[in-house]
Amino acid sequence: MASEGRFLRALVCTVGQGHKADHQRTLVDPIVKSVQDGRWAHIVLLPSAATAVLADMVQKALPSEVAAATTVAALPADGAEEDFDACVTHFGRVVEVLLTQGIPPRGLVFDITRGTKVMSSALALVAVQYGAEELRYVTGTRGDAGVVMAGTERISRIRPRIVLARRRLDDATTLLRSNAYEAAFKLADEVQKDIPDVPDLARAAQETADLAAFYAAWDRLDHDGAAALGAKIEADPPRVSALAGLAPSGDVVKYLQSLAAVCQDDRDRVAADRRLAAELLVNAERRLQAGHFEDAIVRAYRVVELMAEVLLRTQSVAFDDADMDDRGGLMDRLRALNHPLGDRILRLFSGTGGGFGIRRRNRSLLIHGRDVFTADDREALQKKLDDLAELLQREQPSMAAANLGLARKGDVARLVSRRQGPARA
Repeated sequence: MASEGRFLRALVCTVGQGHKADHQRTLVDPIVKSVQDGRWAHIVLLPSAATAVLADMVQKALPSEVAAATTVAALPADGAEEDFDACVTHFGRVVEVLLTQGIPPRGLVFDITRGTKVMSSALALVAVQYGAEELRYVTGTRGDAGVVMAGTERISRIRPRIVLARRRLDDATTLLRSNAYEAAFKLADEVQKDIPDVPDLARAAQETADLAAFYAAWDRLDHDGAAALGAKIEADPPRVSALAGLAPSGDVVKYLQSLAAVCQDDRDRVAADRRLAAELLVNAERRLQAGHFEDAIVRAYRVVELMAEVLLRTQSVAFDDADMDDRGGLMDRLRALNHPLGDRILRLFSGTGGGFGIRRRNRSLLIHGRDVFTADDREALQKKLDDLAELLQREQPSMAAANLGLARKGDVARLVSRRQGPARA
């Protein structure tokens, strides 16, 4: 069975009129030349309805064993050779059949030497669509009649697979810049594995995948993993211009390391809880923007609890593991404190003074109940997050500003938007 390396290969050729005075030199010979350049499990000739007889002529000119592996798949209707959509549809169906016969995209080679301009451009588009290995065209020195002279033929090659890889890498960058970190990583990683033979593109794909993996780890609160990935990226920043400004700074890496660190005493714990509250608040903002309302509310109420713990520690109010396990017990101690900031936390916890409180949260599907937060709750959720941001600022303004600033560097869409500035009219 004809293959190259591990791949079965197929050659697909458009078949046009050629020069009516010399079909042999202007049509048959160039296609035969292309057939001779490779070993093929399948050969498919794509004529129009009018040139199907010429495709038969080409097939008869091939060695018997090659002709036996050759199929003629003519366009189904007169005039279809000038209908771009009809050509794309027909050629796509031919490729789908080849794929079911075990030919991978990397085994597809398309020859557009002969055929109408519409047919050739349609086959070129299909080549890119399916990530074909090669798009080729037989050319050479032309004589007075504009015909390539015998003995001067050469095959010009284009690699649609590389064109497709660049487009997919652009898509991965777009996903990254839209905070779709996991999807960006998966796509960039696939591109990197598909094109190891193109070093500059493979490196760009690897850089994109590494950066997406870093932000994905940060986004899922794997701060230790994100810090390790961030340190590597900081040491060798991406060279791709589309990723400029997205590599983590040393301050960001230190911030992530501090989030992952184990606290040794209450003083460290207060600073750590302030950082974590800012981190979870910003993470909740991203969840809300993405429409993940249940995830947003879980994070929001964890911020409320963290700020309750911060206030109690800063006021030297002792509480133990039982209080930590019983949120009601924690809030009872906050009530006994009779502190203005504590009263604010209690209102946020209970939902008094506007918004929803702990009972509504407890009815959430992810907590104890069956209720689901939906798009109808977006405004109320946003208010809850805004109120929490105000709480952090009120409790310790300078530290809150610093922590929120660092936390928001995990939001690539925000970074890109701020760098681009407001749209101009």
